[in-house]
Amino acid sequence: MDIVERINQTNNSQELDSKLLTKAQLFNPFSPEYRENPYSIYERLRTEEPIHKSFMGGWILTRYDDIVRALQDQRFIVQTSSNLLSSQTKKNNCPFAVFSQDLLPYLDITNHNKVRPVTSKLFNQSTFNNLNDRRKQIAQIVDDLLSEIKTQGKMDIIKDLAKPLPTKVISKILGIPSADEEQVQIWSRQLTNMLELIPTSRMRQELDEGVVGFKDYMMDLIREKRNSPQSDLISSLIQYREQNDDLTENQLLANSIFLFMGGQETTSLQIGNAILALLRFPEKMRELQDNPSLIPNAVDELIRYDSATQMTGRFALENVEIGGKTIGKHQWLCLSLGSANRDPEQFPSPNELNFTRKSKHHLAFGTGIHNCLGSALARLELEIVLQKVLQEMPDMKLATQNLEWLESTFFRGLKSLPVTFTPVS
Repeated sequence: MDIVERINQTNNSQELDSKLLTKAQLFNPFSPEYRENPYSIYERLRTEEPIHKSFMGGWILTRYDDIVRALQDQRFIVQTSSNLLSSQTKKNNCPFAVFSQDLLPYLDITNHNKVRPVTSKLFNQSTFNNLNDRRKQIAQIVDDLLSEIKTQGKMDIIKDLAKPLPTKVISKILGIPSADEEQVQIWSRQLTNMLELIPTSRMRQELDEGVVGFKDYMMDLIREKRNSPQSDLISSLIQYREQNDDLTENQLLANSIFLFMGGQETTSLQIGNAILALLRFPEKMRELQDNPSLIPNAVDELIRYDSATQMTGRFALENVEIGGKTIGKHQWLCLSLGSANRDPEQFPSPNELNFTRKSKHHLAFGTGIHNCLGSALARLELEIVLQKVLQEMPDMKLATQNLEWLESTFFRGLKSLPVTFTPVS
């Protein structure tokens, strides 16, 4: 049985080793308390043991400066436990094991330096060649999503807005037909299990199911676009692949899928987290309503305050000393981005929302060679959502205090966010 499942299924965890229990009590990312509010736990770790040897076997880093160093140090490679799993099961042709070899984050440095610049350039060209048009397109999608709902006086921010918006935006950029959006969103969610700290057996099963379904779909879509190119990102990647040798067919396939994942899940969760923060601090919502010019800067402050991406994993290629502790060769690190974004050494009064704060150096999008490709798009979507929602639903309120958070170590986000407001006729 997985250690996560053992902890979750053992009342008071009496069957587990006492030292393991002590460490689990200090930092257990699988606990309901952590899901509800990880930030008080991070604060304790930053104070008592900022480089913490976890009961799971790896190291947890919680200070901003330590995490930046690890993200920029090429002696640490991107390596989650799912990726470790894939290396152990390659001989069995596990679907994710085969698939992961061509994913951008897991490429060796030589291949990464070939694929990343190409992917980044074509993504930015497809997304922002005409920024005004892209902005209008996103605004129109938001208008369409809200057109009927705003007359009803209630909605679920997650279901009705935060989930469909990023899916529709990235689908248009990639060239995925609107009729397929719901299914590819399901596969994408299954694939995000690759990012979990220690995926359960159920997560690993879903991961393989998502790989098989999405790969089959994307192979058919690439075949169609190769025969009939369109003005979309997948067609651009195909064209580049046919004219150059530094992007393999498998890399084209895997990273077309990866771009959809990156453009969908985190943005969806971040929209929910940002709106929840405003609902919990109505004076901050009024501040943005009274001063809409603050919204672009508020976007990064809201992302910093409650980041959809809470953690990222690294794997040590050799012994590395950080903050007086030695991370051993082949040991893994969990970099707590959510903690770094609340580090008072970097962000004074970090538990407060300050829309005049310069927050762009937060770590929600990472830093170094693996920083998020879609960060500018995510910011743009959140900016437009805030403009529209604050204008159309100025008296929006939480419909319940009983909110349910995702059971995830990598992501922080809500399953549902019901709100009420005065209907708009």
